[in-house]
Amino acid sequence: MNEHPKYDTCFFERYARETLIDLVGTRYAGLVNLDRPDLQDHALSIGIEVTRAMREGKRPAENMINNVAGEQVVSPGLNQERTNKIMDEDKNAGYGFVLNGQAIGKAEKIYWQNALPLQNIIHNKVEKVIDGFYGHFKEFGLYIFSLEHLQQSDIVETVDWIVDLQKGKKLHYDYLYISQCDELWECNLNLREATRHAISVEKRKFYYHKALVMEEDRLLKEKKESIRRLIRSRKHGYMESQLVDWSKDACHQIERTQKWKEARSVLLYSNLPDEIQTKQLMEDAISSGKTVVLPAVVGDDLELRLYKGEESLQTGAFRILEPNGNAYFGEIDLAIVPGMAFDKKGHRLGRGKGFYDRLFCHLNCYKIGLCFHFQILESLPVEEHDICMDCVISNVLNTPQLP
Repeated sequence: MNEHPKYDTCFFERYARETLIDLVGTRYAGLVNLDRPDLQDHALSIGIEVTRAMREGKRPAENMINNVAGEQVVSPGLNQERTNKIMDEDKNAGYGFVLNGQAIGKAEKIYWQNALPLQNIIHNKVEKVIDGFYGHFKEFGLYIFSLEHLQQSDIVETVDWIVDLQKGKKLHYDYLYISQCDELWECNLNLREATRHAISVEKRKFYYHKALVMEEDRLLKEKKESIRRLIRSRKHGYMESQLVDWSKDACHQIERTQKWKEARSVLLYSNLPDEIQTKQLMEDAISSGKTVVLPAVVGDDLELRLYKGEESLQTGAFRILEPNGNAYFGEIDLAIVPGMAFDKKGHRLGRGKGFYDRLFCHLNCYKIGLCFHFQILESLPVEEHDICMDCVISNVLNTPQLP
């Protein structure tokens, strides 16, 4: 990726989410990063505002975010290659990581210089939640990264102060979370209880790198979804009759290939309305004596089943026609695969469910991506689990063939 890791407010929200899930409870696993408040789970009606606080003055700003990330090492549980890549970008970008117990980097310094003292932050956030600024969730939480390292007595005093500020108000914070790098205070404001969770250096490393990986994944998903919207828009720009004609052209090109002619068993697909139509291709394959197999969605995976004619099909998941009958475990010589988009290196972008990527992890055969010419792009964003096609064929004669 070209984007460097980001140590802005979104980074801290992702970091906060990871600490809540790990230390407080998995019920926070559904939190997503949105605005007003920062973290939300509408299914459980939870809203959590994330902010940061520090003492006024230049020295705290210079100390910044001491030890939030731990040392610059690969954290266990994450893909080492990805983690190393992110950390290299981190270093080269001149942002920051902890070195000799001190966090360094321009972005953190700017971020923390804009922070307010803890009391001012809390007062401001309480007023906003009371006024309905953050909406009407059943449960509100306030998560504060603090450079003021509070003792238990300070936490108790803070809890009492917030409870008094909110007294008698319909909307109020139910929980306060104060993160001090090496510990998280979980405060139940309704019960006036405070629980301390110690955060080891190893855990800090894990949260830190997990937050960076989450941002990388988010950017990648946004790029993929943007491409899907582009392809949908292009499809809507053509008449149905034109797509039908192009489907015939693309299927004729498949049948001209040596791989098709030599294949004794072929994996095809029942097309959705906006895909290359494969009905005639299936019938031609049966007529020429080939074994035809189609996928059926079973849970999160594709199960292969024999195609025995149109009468053997039934409507399955996502309104796709699927063969009835038992699973097929025989050989597959050739797979014809649909997709939202392909690039000139054979990378494929599906609809986001990952069915074909999981299928081809244990199915070894020659793979041809089949699509309209406008679905072939110069390049696609690629993830580690994405399976590459051996060839891409469209309705035009000059479709780029892959090595």
